[in-house]
Amino acid sequence: MHCLQPHEPLATSRLLLRPITPADGLTLFGYMKTDWYGLALTGVPVTITEHGVELPWAEEEIERAYAQFSADEQRAMFAVVLPALPEHSSASARANQNPIGENAAGTVIGEVVLNEYDDEHHSCNLRAYITPKWRARGYGREALEALISYGFERGLSAITLEVYDHNSTARQLYDKLGFLPVGYESHAVEIAGISYGATTMQLTREDYYAGARALEEEQVSCGNLELCCHLAHSYAQAPTEQIHLMLREFNRQHFETLDGQELAVWLTDQGKLVGGVYGEVFGHWLEVEYLVVAPDYRKKGLGSLLLARIEQAGLKAGAKQVLLNTFGFQGKLFYPRFGYHEIGRIENYPVTGSQHWFVKRLN
Repeated sequence: MHCLQPHEPLATSRLLLRPITPADGLTLFGYMKTDWYGLALTGVPVTITEHGVELPWAEEEIERAYAQFSADEQRAMFAVVLPALPEHSSASARANQNPIGENAAGTVIGEVVLNEYDDEHHSCNLRAYITPKWRARGYGREALEALISYGFERGLSAITLEVYDHNSTARQLYDKLGFLPVGYESHAVEIAGISYGATTMQLTREDYYAGARALEEEQVSCGNLELCCHLAHSYAQAPTEQIHLMLREFNRQHFETLDGQELAVWLTDQGKLVGGVYGEVFGHWLEVEYLVVAPDYRKKGLGSLLLARIEQAGLKAGAKQVLLNTFGFQGKLFYPRFGYHEIGRIENYPVTGSQHWFVKRLN
C-alpha cells in the first residue's frame, strides 16, 4: 500500500498546510453554505433557497467524512491556514500575507487534496477549495505547488484533475502549473439546466521535474545584500501572483482605488459562441482587453454591436473614457469609425507589424 497520509505540516512563504481534521471540515462546510458560485465551479450539485445554499450533505456527514479522510493512508489532505507571523515581521510582510489588513492568523482558508490513488499507475486525483474571501490572492497556487511537490516526493508517477469549461480561472492556473489536457467529456455536469463539459488534465513526474530543472538560479550581490536570482522561461514556474500582490500594495498608496469592475459581453447562435468582448472598469476608465467575432459572422455589424454594449455597461459602472489597443491588421481602421482617437503607436511589432492605442470619451 502506498502511504500518502501526512503527519507533519507543510510551510510555504505565506501559508501553513496542516493535516486535515474534522473541525477543519466543519469550518469549510460553514463557508460552503453561502458559496454557491464556488461550488458550481467545481460541479457540486447545490440548490439555492431563501435561506442560502442547500448542500448535498448534512453537518453530521461532514464530520464523519473528514474523520475518515484524516485516517486514510492513501489520501493527502491538508487544511490551508494563514499562520501567525513572528512579532518582528515588517508591515510589508504582514500585508503580503494578508492584503485585507485584518488579524487573520490561524484562519482556515481552504483545503487541498490528493485522493483516489491508482495503484496500477501510481497516480492520484487533485482537488482544491479556497474560501471566497481569500481567492484571487495567489493562495490557491501557493498551496497547490506545495501539494504537488509533496505528492511527487512520495513517489507518485502522475497527478490528474478535472476542470469544468465554466471554470476558466482554474483552467488557467492548472495550465501555469504544467498540467496538460489528456481527455474531454462534453456533458460532464448540468447546472441550472445547462450542460457543461470538463477537461481531464495530467501532470507527470517526468514533466514536473523537467520543468523544475529548467529553472535557472544564481547568487547575486546588490549593495550589502546577498540574494538568489531566479530565471524561469514559463510563468508556471514563477510566483507571478505574489509579484502582482507586491505591486498592488505599492499602488495602494498612490491610487484612489484598486477595485475594478470586470465586464463581458458575448453573442451566441443556437448556443454556439460567435463573438465577444471583455474588459474592466478601473476608476474612470473602461479598459477593453479583447474583442473578436468568428470569421463566418464578420461584416454583419456584430463588432460594433459588441463595442456599443460594453461601452454602455462601462458608462453605467462609472467609466468616463475608454482605452484599448489593437494590432495594425485588426482594428486600426475600425475603431475611428466609432469615435476613437489614436494616441500612440509602435512600429515593427512584434516583427514587421504595428500596435495602436485608442481612447474615446463616453457621453
